[in-house]
Amino acid sequence: MYNFEKIAQKDYSQYESLLDFCPINSKISYVLKRRLNNFLCNKLTNRNLFVAKKEEKIIGSFLMTEEEYFFNGEVINSGYLGMLRIFKNSKHNFSLLKKGYEKLIDLKNNKTKFFYTVISSDNEEGKRLLEANLKFIPKYNYVNNITTFCFSNKNKKSSSIVEEIKIEEFILNYNALAKKFDLALVLKKECFYNVNVKFFKYMKNGTLCSVFALLNVSDESNIYAKHYHKWLNFSLPLLNKLLYLFGYPKLPKEGDFLSNTFLSFFVYKNLIENDFLVIFNEVQSLIETDNFSFSAFNNTEIYNVINKNYKTLKMESCYYTVFDKIELKNPIVEGVLL
Repeated sequence: MYNFEKIAQKDYSQYESLLDFCPINSKISYVLKRRLNNFLCNKLTNRNLFVAKKEEKIIGSFLMTEEEYFFNGEVINSGYLGMLRIFKNSKHNFSLLKKGYEKLIDLKNNKTKFFYTVISSDNEEGKRLLEANLKFIPKYNYVNNITTFCFSNKNKKSSSIVEEIKIEEFILNYNALAKKFDLALVLKKECFYNVNVKFFKYMKNGTLCSVFALLNVSDESNIYAKHYHKWLNFSLPLLNKLLYLFGYPKLPKEGDFLSNTFLSFFVYKNLIENDFLVIFNEVQSLIETDNFSFSAFNNTEIYNVINKNYKTLKMESCYYTVFDKIELKNPIVEGVLL
C-alpha cells in the first residue's frame, strides 16, 4: 500500500534525482529543478509538495498551493496545482492518480473555488489524460494558451527610465494596480522569502504607470535541457551562432542550465505599445543573466506587442482551471511560481 504524504527533508535527494529520469514531455525534453531546501523549508505553510512512496521509493508527486488572488476586482481564494508526476516503471498509474486527487480534495480549503495548472501544449499524452473526463479526476477546464517568451540579453544600454524601489513600495503599488487583472496574486512581503529579486517602477509624466520584479531564478528554480533530437543536438553549435547573429537567445547544451531571469509581477495602467517597448528594452539592460523570460496569455495586448517587435524563443503551454470553470476577462500570468 502507499499514500501521499508531505515530502520530508530526507526525501529531497531521491526526489530531485527522479526528476532527471522523468523529464517533461515536449519536443525538447527538459527538466524543471527547484532547490527544495529553499523552496519547501520556508515560512509558507500553504505551499506543499506531496509524494507517494512504496517501500521507501518515491513513485509519484503533486504540488499544491493556496493563495489569495484578485478576480473581477475582488479577492478570492485560489490555488496552483503542479509537479504532477508518475515516475517511470510505476505499475500503479491509475490508482496513483486516484489516490493523489483524493488527497487533493481532502486538503482543499472550502473557500478555494478552483485550482489552475499548466501543461506543455505539445504534451499530447498528458492533455489526453486530463481531458478524458475520468471519474476519479476532477474536471479540467481549458481556458487559453500561455506563451513563455525567452529574450536574449543583447541590449546593455541603460536609459535609467525605470527606478529600483524597495519591497514595501513595490507591494503597495503592485496590489493597487493588480486589482484590474484576473488571477493576479495578492502579494505579501513573505512571498519573497529567500528569493533573489529586485523591484522596479516605471513613471511617465510624474505618474506611476507600472511596477515589475526581476527574479534571478538560476539558483532557485531553473530549467535544463535533458535531451534534444539527434539532428538538433548535432547542429546546436551552428544553430546557436545563427540565433545570436539574428538576435535570438541561445539554446543550452544538453545537460546545461538556462541562465535566466523572469520578468514577473508586471502590472500596469494606461500604457501604449511604445511604453511596453521602453520597459522591455530597459529590462534587457538590467538583468545579469544571459536571457530573460516573460509569460503572457495568447492574444492579449502584451502578447501581441512582443510577437510584433521582438525575436524570441517560445514555449507554449495550455492553461486549465480545475474544479470550477471560469472566464478570464483581463488575465495576467505571474511568470514564475515562487
